Amino acid sequence: MTIETWSPNENTEPSETLNVEQLKSLSKLGHEEKLNNLTTLLSHDERNALRNTMLLSFDQWKQSAASLSESEIWNLMRFLTVAENQFSECKVGSQSPVIALNQLLKSQGIKLGKERLQWIKQHSDNKFIPNGPL
Repeated sequence: MTIETWSPNENTEPSETLNVEQLKSLSKLGHEEKLNNLTTLLSHDERNALRNTMLLSFDQWKQSAASLSESEIWNLMRFLTVAENQFSECKVGSQSPVIALNQLLKSQGIKLGKERLQWIKQHSDNKFIPNGPL
């Protein structure tokens, strides 16, 4: 069993940009075989950087992800859901970008089906995703 730590003194300021290539790279980690190995795929520094990225505004997430396909957005949502659940430094609660990505899909007329909603709930203890605070 591994115990992870988070230091509040570490740099927790979100970076200012998020580009499509970053999102596509993260989306590729949303495939099932990679989701099962996130702890070996992401170093501690990468997890801290991911936390900062996850804390970017919903508007930044929606603007950056607008050109992604539905499947890329879904894989990105899967990756972010599992990362938040597995890594203590990535727990962002009501600030989860999964909420922003779900809002983006809804604005495109795409609703998450029952199967996808169940998948999110099975892989997360964040009560706010995918719809945000009510």
